Amino acid sequence: MVNGAAESRQSKVERHLQPAHDQAPLGEKPGHLGDIGQRRVQFRHFDHERRRLTIFTKGSKVRTVPIVEAAFWHDLGRHIVEWGANPDDYLLCRRDLRPNRHKPGEKFITEYRDQPMGVHGLHKWWYRCLQRAGIVAEGVTSGRKMHMARHTAGQSVLDSTGNLKAVQKLLGHSSIATTGDIYTDWDIDQLEAMMRFVVGADDGDDL
Repeated sequence: MVNGAAESRQSKVERHLQPAHDQAPLGEKPGHLGDIGQRRVQFRHFDHERRRLTIFTKGSKVRTVPIVEAAFWHDLGRHIVEWGANPDDYLLCRRDLRPNRHKPGEKFITEYRDQPMGVHGLHKWWYRCLQRAGIVAEGVTSGRKMHMARHTAGQSVLDSTGNLKAVQKLLGHSSIATTGDIYTDWDIDQLEAMMRFVVGADDGDDL
């Protein structure tokens, strides 16, 4: 259990989990992990050498996902040192906000690093991330569920690569049919652009 001022650091590592400005929530950034996966992440689940993360999802499934951003691993290493994190500490731990009896108007955060952040705490954390990213206005706490990040992450990979198998692996679906039917949706313009790429046609050419 660790105490600290309420306005104390929001770790750079946590900022990697929030979406970029003017984007729909892109949770992996790790939101493709989903709320269950993020809550259960402990520091021992990070493989710094191979730059991978082991996560535990619904149905007690265990998955390993790559995190390729060098900046993430740099900030994670610094965070571990500055925070004095132990392997069994949770990255997103339980936090209680309490008033400072000695300084009226000031509050303290009590961190329970050996306990995962609760569902309500994660909900509040998620919307603070969305507010900082400029996706929702201050005070908004609904309409942008974290699960939407899975669809955004899958759609972004599909749009960039056209590789449905990669999307399946990213989202952890056992069946590629689930990936194709539920989490991906190409419109006619995207299909036309892909066909032009396949046949090597310029935008001004007739197919």
